[in-house]
Amino acid sequence: MNNEHTDTATTSASSDPILSLRLQFLLGQAEALGQQIQFADMKAVALFALIGVIAANAILNIESVEYAGALVALIQIKAVIMAICLFVVLPRLASKEASKQMVLQDRYSWPALTSETYGPEEHAAYMRNSEVSELIISVARSNVIVARILRRKFSLLRWAFLLAMVDVPVTIILYLAA
Repeated sequence: MNNEHTDTATTSASSDPILSLRLQFLLGQAEALGQQIQFADMKAVALFALIGVIAANAILNIESVEYAGALVALIQIKAVIMAICLFVVLPRLASKEASKQMVLQDRYSWPALTSETYGPEEHAAYMRNSEVSELIISVARSNVIVARILRRKFSLLRWAFLLAMVDVPVTIILYLAA
């Protein structure tokens, strides 16, 4: 019996170390992207709370009519900052049509898994019969979509923090001057 001979029908793609490394890399990338999304959401919530406390304090302490107009303008800026923060945290869902398309291309993301056209039996059958290369493609596509979401979150956060960098010091100066 030749020990070097391997039956290609019984050799799975998962035994290929390169494919395994690629899948591990993509799964690690997916985890890192998820952590970065959580970090962006936490930053947005923290900024929302900080600006909310400052806004409430400013509203409760408007005593000088002389500075009331400036404080009202600053409160409006605070409202914009808080709205941006809410938009960062607000979950966005794909349309039903987009979810249907995701099922055809991406079996890794939760929007695809929750599509009305894709049930537990279909997912189990896909996982049972899929090749590692198909899983790699699915995770890679999902990672790209998550990375785009993350970029939007951080772009919005950047604007919120830039506005806050102007708003907070001006509010403090007006508060001390009043």
